Amino acid sequence: MQERGDIYRISKERGSGVNMLRPLYLEDHDHVLTLFHGKELDFGFLLNELLANRYAGEKLKVYGEFEKGNLVSILINNGLNVSYFSNENRDVDIYNKILSAASYTKISGVHEMIEPFKSSLKIKEDVSSYLGYIQHVLVDANSTNTQIHTLQSAEEWNQLYDLLASTTEFSSVLPASKSTYISQQLLLINDTTTRTCSLTLNGDMVATASTISEYKKSAIITGVYTNPLHRGRGFAREVLIQLCLRLLKEGKVPYFFLQQP
Repeated sequence: MQERGDIYRISKERGSGVNMLRPLYLEDHDHVLTLFHGKELDFGFLLNELLANRYAGEKLKVYGEFEKGNLVSILINNGLNVSYFSNENRDVDIYNKILSAASYTKISGVHEMIEPFKSSLKIKEDVSSYLGYIQHVLVDANSTNTQIHTLQSAEEWNQLYDLLASTTEFSSVLPASKSTYISQQLLLINDTTTRTCSLTLNGDMVATASTISEYKKSAIITGVYTNPLHRGRGFAREVLIQLCLRLLKEGKVPYFFLQQP
């Protein structure tokens, strides 16, 4: 075993004969940028997260496949998610040993790249989604003058818990204890990788949106929700517009995933 991780040499029937599979580290970032050349903006959220975490962490493991000294594919195990990328159709079986030892509940990536993994994994649900990013926001005359607010206090998290608990979309992922939820969120107040914003009307929280994986140059928007009593009035749209404007002003590209109906 290497001091910094295992190195696997895989015999190949085609090509030059031997490929190398090993962990990737911060000093490999140039290799990774070369692999994603021309697609840096499409996968900016992923590249920025790797760089911000210096390719290491308790729940972050990164592996790369090299051929003739060039990085040709990458596998990222981040928490309970596994992501894969390559610019060509490759034999993904070389990652079987790593995947068998990893902890994950989801594997994600471009459809054509993930398809080869299905033969060796027990897939319970196959969901398609679209990835998008925002570079410019046009604000029209219908925009409300009400400003969004970043949640900070226990009372605000109390309101949000009640709102989400009344839904079928989010109630299943909330802690059973409201006090536990509020305590968890208050611990994240100084966490710069996430924020939750809301729009309030006459004291009622009418719409919310959050960010995750928020770093120096990118953020993923998630958790967009409108109070059922106030739907159809453009409040979620307003939260998204204002949140995107804030992120862009801070030099961060907003990314989002839209699940295919």
